[in-house]
Amino acid sequence: PDTDTRGWAIIDCLFNIPLLYWASEETKDPRFKKIAMTHADTVAANFVREDGSVRHIVQFDPETGAFVRDYGGQGYAQGSSWTRGQTWALYGFVMSYKHTGAVRYLAMAQKVAEYFIAHIPADGRIPVDFCQPAEPKYYDDIAAAVAACGLIELASRIPDPCAENAARTGRYRRLGRKPRRLPAILQCRLPRQGAQCQLYLRRLLFL
Repeated sequence: PDTDTRGWAIIDCLFNIPLLYWASEETKDPRFKKIAMTHADTVAANFVREDGSVRHIVQFDPETGAFVRDYGGQGYAQGSSWTRGQTWALYGFVMSYKHTGAVRYLAMAQKVAEYFIAHIPADGRIPVDFCQPAEPKYYDDIAAAVAACGLIELASRIPDPCAENAARTGRYRRLGRKPRRLPAILQCRLPRQGAQCQLYLRRLLFL
């Protein structure tokens, strides 16, 4: 195994950067916010795959900052989708949008959320990795809890769909599926503010 971890970064850190946003708000020093946004942009460019799945560990060249490779980390394998990492990304991008208003973070949160929602198994129980084999079965309640919280926050941040989100709202509505059971940890209430928010409520509780 690799022992030289210089340049390594993990998706978990995206969920920590709201502290930097808070620091800028409290001290009126914009440098902390700038560092947080640079980190969020780096995650968006290097951790989130085209399909919305998320890498756990990325190795960067410590001299140039260039992407070198990724590692499976706590996921099933390299290239798989560790569910807890998905939720760190989902919630982390929502929080970056909350603190900055930068729509690119909202779009990234939705991209990760769509992948997560599309891969929830029929029984509603969240596996450790969406790509893990059928047996043995391993589940991650923390991933389920963080996903629920992230989706609640995401639903409350979606702009009014009567403007530029109208087409997207219609597409999401057509993707509605028949009800099936979700674990109790996901049986929460979302704020009912606007059609887009109601859509996320429907998709979370009636997948």
